[in-house]
Amino acid sequence: MHIIPAIDLLEGKAVRLFQGKRERAEVVGLPLELAKRFADEGAALLHVVDLSGAFAEKPFHLKLVEQLANILPVQIGGGIRTREDMDAFRNAGSRWVIVGTLATSNLQGLVELGLEDVVVAVDVKGGKVAIKAWQEASALEPVPFVKELLSLGVKRILCTTVEKDGTLEGPDFATLRDISQVGVPTIASGGISSLDDLLQLSQINGIESAIVGKALYTGAFTYAQARKALL
Repeated sequence: MHIIPAIDLLEGKAVRLFQGKRERAEVVGLPLELAKRFADEGAALLHVVDLSGAFAEKPFHLKLVEQLANILPVQIGGGIRTREDMDAFRNAGSRWVIVGTLATSNLQGLVELGLEDVVVAVDVKGGKVAIKAWQEASALEPVPFVKELLSLGVKRILCTTVEKDGTLEGPDFATLRDISQVGVPTIASGGISSLDDLLQLSQINGIESAIVGKALYTGAFTYAQARKALL
């Protein structure tokens, strides 16, 4: 299982939120400095969320994403609603483009845009698939939705339980197990607080990567320690 460090961008700064709430934003550093630190520790990919874009429902940090992509390969999400939004991040150098709300509203349209570099975010809130920067829960059930994604050719999903994100309370193992069993390679996110959490995730079939944010910023462990623990 691979570890992917996270950098969330809000108005040019790297921040961490609590359960996706903008009013709970905490500045954790300068994005480019953090990316260089993770690169020095051996990271191979950076998870970036354009929070400003997510709240505005259009890309915001394109120039900064381009600068980050010059340091490490980037997977980017936040505010992607159209083909133009996707292409903007692609042109900024992103390796993977993460879509959430767009997939729930027009999945067939997304398929027509091409899935080679797309990760679909299946964010779970109150047991349902969350949309609109986690501010709302749709009527979609997570597991049936993931099964539909698989049938349409989606190659990878990202699963975050909103209530766990930024809490350092441990991942939602039950939901991650249910979703990963569908058969789509899964990136786990939300609540990771310790090396033991990572080790438990690594034992779940179908989970290929785990995104870590707050635990790295609070000093619970370093990226280098996480890599070593999973060897």
